[in-house]
Amino acid sequence: MYRSGLPGAEAEFTAYRLLYFLHTRNRSGIFNLLSSLTSSLKEQEVISHSLQVREALSIHNYHKLNMLSQNPPLMSGYLMDHFLPREKMRAARTVCKSYHEVELQDFFTRVGWTRSECIEILNKHCQGCVRRSDGREIVECKKAAVGLEAAYSVLYGKVDIKGQL
Repeated sequence: MYRSGLPGAEAEFTAYRLLYFLHTRNRSGIFNLLSSLTSSLKEQEVISHSLQVREALSIHNYHKLNMLSQNPPLMSGYLMDHFLPREKMRAARTVCKSYHEVELQDFFTRVGWTRSECIEILNKHCQGCVRRSDGREIVECKKAAVGLEAAYSVLYGKVDIKGQL
């Protein structure tokens, strides 16, 4: 459309398309879009941000993803809101696989949740995984991992071509 001379915000909507492909996990769409990006487009702030989000997702850098979600350019944040919960749940699963136990403060900071979101999700999906020890709240990751795995597969499990889970 833009190549045929029609006016518009090419960089903005290309960035939105990349974020949409990240949301839908459309790898072929992502690769096709990346191959069509020109150097001048890549220099645009909104495209650069979307590319950084893609990179953070591809290497599972949840800290960088959370930082990028704090101040997204233009309307990118609205698209990111659709896949951030899924990626935060993936981050929680990764933390649980990496540690035996972790302080609650560290857990929700690493994942990108607020304290109240973290408590709500842990209470909903993995009862009894948070304990108090010496005035600190500790997440027992082995217990939490089971509940978070089950929750992730129910909430974000892939559907195959026939529509089966």
